[in-house]
Amino acid sequence: MKQHATPIAQRNWNWAWACGGVLVVVVWKVILLAVARLGEPVGLAVLAELREFKQEPAPNVANDRLVFAQDTAEGIGVYYCDLASMQPQLLGEQKERGSLGRRLGMLGWSPGDKWFACAFPDDQRNEQWIHIFDGQSGKLLSRLGGELGLKQLVWLSNEAFAYSTETGIRTVLQQGDGTWAHRRNYQSLAKKLEDLTALSADVLAWRDGPKVSVLDVRVGGAREVWCATTNELVQITRGRGEQELLVNCRDASGQWLFRLQLDGRISERERVYEASDFVRDVRAMGRGISYAFLANDPGGCAFAVKLPESAGLKLIPWNGGARRLVLNGSKLFFYGYEEGSVPGVWECDTVSGEFKRVVAGGSSAKVGVVRTMSGLMTNRSGQVRFYRLLHSPKARDEKKPVLLAQEMNEWFAGFQIAARCGYLVAVVDRPFEHTWAGDLPHTWAEDVGALYDIVAKHPNADTNHVYLYACSRDTSGMSQLVSEQPALAKGLICYSPSALPDPARLQGKNLLLTSGDSAGDSERLRNFQDRAVQSGNAVTLLLQPGSGHMPGSGNIETERATELSRFLQRQE
Repeated sequence: MKQHATPIAQRNWNWAWACGGVLVVVVWKVILLAVARLGEPVGLAVLAELREFKQEPAPNVANDRLVFAQDTAEGIGVYYCDLASMQPQLLGEQKERGSLGRRLGMLGWSPGDKWFACAFPDDQRNEQWIHIFDGQSGKLLSRLGGELGLKQLVWLSNEAFAYSTETGIRTVLQQGDGTWAHRRNYQSLAKKLEDLTALSADVLAWRDGPKVSVLDVRVGGAREVWCATTNELVQITRGRGEQELLVNCRDASGQWLFRLQLDGRISERERVYEASDFVRDVRAMGRGISYAFLANDPGGCAFAVKLPESAGLKLIPWNGGARRLVLNGSKLFFYGYEEGSVPGVWECDTVSGEFKRVVAGGSSAKVGVVRTMSGLMTNRSGQVRFYRLLHSPKARDEKKPVLLAQEMNEWFAGFQIAARCGYLVAVVDRPFEHTWAGDLPHTWAEDVGALYDIVAKHPNADTNHVYLYACSRDTSGMSQLVSEQPALAKGLICYSPSALPDPARLQGKNLLLTSGDSAGDSERLRNFQDRAVQSGNAVTLLLQPGSGHMPGSGNIETERATELSRFLQRQE
C-alpha cells in the first residue's frame, strides 16, 4: 500500500528543503567571494578596510587622554582613549545613512580635565545632543539638547560652557542635581561665527570674516575690537591673559602672528614662514607665541614648531604625511602615517623630537605598505611642487601602467592599492597655501600635466596605459587636462565628480565613476554614462545608496576601494 507523508512530516521535509536551499546559496556566495579574493593582490582586502580618521584629535590639558573621530563600518564614531593603555573605547557614532549627516565631534575638555563634551545627532528627533562625559573614565554623565547647527563649544568653567552656531552663541550652566540647562541665547552676532574662544569665565571672542569681536555674557552686547583691512584673517586663539588674543593673518608673502589687546593695540608681530606654498596647517597657541605647522620645502618634510621658551623655529623631521595638527603645550598631535606604515594618531614631543603612534589605524605587517620616493618638479606655470612615486618593488624591469593624481601628502588607500595592482603611481602635492585660504585655485592640470612629462621618462612607465585620478572639485582640473590633451590618458577615475569631461573628447577611454546617490548625482552620472558609451567609451558607474557627496563610513570606503582594484586589474 502506498504511504502518504503526514502533514507534520511533510512540513519537516519542506523545511529541510528550504534550509538546504539557503545553505547552497550561502556556500555558493562564499565560494564566489573566495574566488574573487584569490584574484586580488595580497593585502588588498586589509588595505580597503582601513578606517579613516576624521575631524581633529582632542587631547586633554594633561596630554594623557585623547578623544578622536574615526570611520566605523556604518558611519563615524567618536572614541575616548587613555594614552597609557592606548585602548580606544567607542563613545557613540552617527550612521552615514542618517538624515542629519555627520554633525558630530569632540567639543572640548573642561578646566582641570574634569569633563569633556561631544556632540551627537538624533535623526529620530531631528536634533543635536551635547553629551557630557567624565574626564577620568569616559563614562556618559548627562545629555543636553542643543542647536542642530552646533559648531563649537568652549568651557567657561567646570560648571559652565558656551557653544556657537553659524550666527549666535548659547550659554549652559550645571544645575544642583548635576544636569545641565541653557541659560542665555545671543542671536545674530555674526554672519559666519568661527574660532569661538573663552578669554575668561565671562568673556568670549570670535572671528567673523575679517572682524574680531568679543562678548561679556554677564551684560550682553557684542563689540568689534579689530578688523583686517589689508590682510586675510585666518585664526584667533587665546593669548597670555584675559585681555589678549593671538591672531593669525595671511598676506602675499605668507602668514604672520601678532598679539591683539581687547582695546585694539597690536604687539609682537612675528612672521611665521616666508615660503607660503610650503606651509600647511598653522596652529597657534597662547602663553607666549607658540605655533606649529607642516613645512614641505626643498630641505624635506618637517614639523616646524615655535614654543615660548625657544628663541627661534625648531624643525622636527617627519618621514611621512600628516594632517589635522593640534598643538597642546609641548605636545603635537596629528593624524598621519610614517613612511612604510599605515595611518594612525600620532604624538610628537616637540622638546625631544620623538614620535609615538598612540592609536593604530591597522597593522602594517598585514598590509605590506608600498614605500614612496619623493622629488621636486616645476609645473607648467613655473611653480615648484613636490611629487611622490609609488610602485611595487617586484618586476622592476617590467613596463607598468601609470596612475597620475594631485593630492595632499596624506594616507589614501587607493594609491597603495594601485601600486599593489602593478601600477606606477605618481602624485603631485597640492600647494599647501591652498588648503585653508578660501577658494582653491585650480592648478591640477598644470601640475599633473608636468608630472606626466617627468614620469614618461621613468624606465618602468608604460605611456600607452596612463590613467588619471581626481576627486570632487579636482575633476574640473582633470576635465581641463583631458580637453587640452585628449590622447594623454587611456582612462579616468573620478570619485564624487563635480565636473565631467566632454564625452566627444574622450576618444575610447575606460572610466570609473563613483558617487553617493543622495547627493543628487544619480541622474547626472547616468546621463553622462549613456553619452560616453555612445561616443565609444567604456564606463563603470558605482552609485552608493545612502552616501553623500563624500563618504562617511568604512563600508562605503571599502566598496569604493574594492571597485577601484577590480577596475585597475581589468585594464589591458
